[in-house]
Amino acid sequence: RIRQELDTIPIVAAGRIKDHVQAEKVLAEGHADMVAMTRAHIVDPEATNKAFAGQFDDIRKCIACNQGCIERIFGYQGVLCLQNPKTGCEARYNGVKRTERPKQVMVVGAGPAGMECARMAALRGHMVQVYEKASEPGGQVNLIAKDPARQDFEDLKRYQVMQLEKLNVPIHTNTTVTEEMIKQMAPECLVVATGSVPRTITAPVVETPIPGHDSDTVMTFFEAYEDPKAVGDNVLIFDRLGRVWGLSTALFFAEMGKQVEIVTQLPHAGMNAGATYIPLQYSRLFGKGVKMTPHSELKQIDGDTVTLINVFNGQEETRGGFDTIIPILAQQAVDSLFRQAYKSIDDIHLIGDAAAPRNLMEAIHGGFHLGCRI
Repeated sequence: RIRQELDTIPIVAAGRIKDHVQAEKVLAEGHADMVAMTRAHIVDPEATNKAFAGQFDDIRKCIACNQGCIERIFGYQGVLCLQNPKTGCEARYNGVKRTERPKQVMVVGAGPAGMECARMAALRGHMVQVYEKASEPGGQVNLIAKDPARQDFEDLKRYQVMQLEKLNVPIHTNTTVTEEMIKQMAPECLVVATGSVPRTITAPVVETPIPGHDSDTVMTFFEAYEDPKAVGDNVLIFDRLGRVWGLSTALFFAEMGKQVEIVTQLPHAGMNAGATYIPLQYSRLFGKGVKMTPHSELKQIDGDTVTLINVFNGQEETRGGFDTIIPILAQQAVDSLFRQAYKSIDDIHLIGDAAAPRNLMEAIHGGFHLGCRI
């Protein structure tokens, strides 16, 4: 339509052009004369050079999360990138500084923080091995990518895994690292990136478990994503964080045909999810009939029945008929291995959610910075 209306005017296609294959298709089909790929070159400034060289596997693809770029611009902040920690710091990280003393480095946890740390340490010349208790690397990215709206996050994992393969860094899956194993292997440097797990539902401020927190109807969002068939037809999501997880979990199960309601104590669901993410998700959620109940805390669970309390006037309301209740809460760092090992090894580090549960950008950047320092 644009081409028909503006036949004599050169057209530049911009927006969601994530890779050069897509860009070439736009040009070949005559939709535009040029293609602008801004975010694609923020995440990988060498993307076009790599494409010309045929190094497509080495291109770090934009996953359209907008967390480091557009969201920060809207907040009057400098541009960063979730995947590329060098963005905005190019002068500081100009090239890779090889280490003068290669070490045997053991990374425990093949999530985004652990793999990024392993990648940078290997690039600098260290001998790195990664250990992961799950059957595949990726950590929480594996859960994120199950969301139909965020399947591009799989590209983040693909890039990290492939780069480690090219650097001859093995990832030992299905391996639970113990203190005894560390003593036997005696690494010169130990990096603990064991992630985090969901917390128990507690009352606000006092943080004591609410009545019914361990009911059979309650599932963590980890459990719900890993076994969606176990989730019932009528789902209540209690979202205390107001970030992406609440909205994406609601959409995930709504698209499976389930009746979904989001309850939050915040002014509106997904309040902290980002200005570019909220409108798109809201249109999808309302299109699927998802109900949203703001200003409400979860006071009690009794089987399929919940008691809600309005955070402003204290009015209570009881609702029933929920097959599954999924709380979206702050997570708990899994740092027990670090606590066990820190006395027996001098060069030990704690990164990612294992250090402090935060967002994905902070996890990757933390892994990168440590990998540059080892």
